[in-house]
Amino acid sequence: MAATRKAWIAIAKNLLEVFLAGQRPSTRKAYEADLKAFWEHTNAETLEEAIADLIRGDSGNALTQATFYQGALRNKYAPTTVNRRMAALRSITHLARDLGKITWRLRIADLKTTPNRKTAGPGVAAIERMMQAAHLEGGAQGPRDLAIIWLLYGLGLRRAEVANIDREH
Repeated sequence: MAATRKAWIAIAKNLLEVFLAGQRPSTRKAYEADLKAFWEHTNAETLEEAIADLIRGDSGNALTQATFYQGALRNKYAPTTVNRRMAALRSITHLARDLGKITWRLRIADLKTTPNRKTAGPGVAAIERMMQAAHLEGGAQGPRDLAIIWLLYGLGLRRAEVANIDREH
């Protein structure tokens, strides 16, 4: 393994390139944002330096850094955001281990999350009542409401997708 900090920064730079290469654009953007957030938490001048400082020590050093980072995130963000950012750190250290740059794993537990969205929907009986009411309404609004219900329930479009439909569509 490299002994100097400069060598570790070069390893981290290469590691970041390999880590982000081949990712879908949306995945790459999310990982870049999560790793940038870690960098901003550290005293490092560059992202490469922050990653180098994380991986160049032993597992205890990395776990200490990750634990302090997780604690700082916990005070600002929802558990799902904290867990996603910690997953980015675990993933990059996992790659460093796979590439033989480190011998340890970053083991830090995720925060407990609780689902806060009701996603069950109104149910078949309620949909039938809404369709019946829209059918009886008549005029231009009745057929429009039926179409919206069908797009949401029958085709499974999301509310935002239906809201963004223009007449040309």
